[in-house]
Amino acid sequence: MQKKFMILIFAILILFASVIFVGCGEGDMTVKENAVNIYELIEKGNFEDITITIYYFHFFALVQYPMPLQELISGVYDYRGNFISGGAYAYRVVVTGQDLTEHHDLISRLLATELIPAGTESTVDARLYYVFEHKEHGEIFSVVARGVGTGNLFVKGVEVEHNDIFYEVVLPFLPEDIATDISDFMWGYRRIIEIPPQIFKSVQEGNLDGIRLMIVYTDPLREGHTHMETVYSQDLAVHRDLIGRLFATELNPSETKSALDARLHYVFWHEEHDSIFVFVAFPGSNLRANGIEVGHDDVFFETVLPFLPEDIAEDIRMFLETIN
Repeated sequence: MQKKFMILIFAILILFASVIFVGCGEGDMTVKENAVNIYELIEKGNFEDITITIYYFHFFALVQYPMPLQELISGVYDYRGNFISGGAYAYRVVVTGQDLTEHHDLISRLLATELIPAGTESTVDARLYYVFEHKEHGEIFSVVARGVGTGNLFVKGVEVEHNDIFYEVVLPFLPEDIATDISDFMWGYRRIIEIPPQIFKSVQEGNLDGIRLMIVYTDPLREGHTHMETVYSQDLAVHRDLIGRLFATELNPSETKSALDARLHYVFWHEEHDSIFVFVAFPGSNLRANGIEVGHDDVFFETVLPFLPEDIAEDIRMFLETIN
């Protein structure tokens, strides 16, 4: 009798475990099915229960430390969890309904974009964050962009390789000045620039008044750490000859892929004429100076060495030695 009773109890336990297992499977399938259905709604242009919330902080602003996402959207708290200040975002907007429908094709292209894992663990420096949400099912899709220009992003919590669509999709929903700020930061290096003759002449004479330099350097070997440096005219003047040689360099069109492992992007600005010289060296992409794809010239790299920390400058010097 006792043996039969034990067999009965064991059978009940197996049945109970089976029910739990099946139930869990159905729950997972429901979540996946809901996600698919939401994507289908968007594909058909039905945005009735969908919103996108966008947070933006100036890409060109220098901060003392990389900005965590939570600080961008919610604010700063002390170690005890006490609220100190509000979210750091400079602009926030919630977009719904008809406004989303008008850009149905752009949003569909975003959601269809292949997400290529970056294979790195970069530090988050949140400057742009947006999240698509459904009224019933919560978050659908989210993007965190860092303040490093064409660098990796975090999409749905995973670091992925850059794609222009991650930025393009939010531009229609932002004020013109912010959209321009993002466009200049992301794609300004593609714009053809000519140094105004009067500024060129002034620099050749050793006068760098009104000019400043911003450098962004990201090294994948240092866990994707980004170093940003701003140099003003009085410090630039110490190296006026080097800068004069850079500005006088003939920009001959040439398709030359950058051999530098890191990402180097720098801009010379003039207080009256905006950017006057822009150079970018991104791994796997062609070198660009003032929007023109150019061949390698040491001066493109040597010009910024005096303004970088010694360890970074030494990395660039070693790179130059390997290709010369």
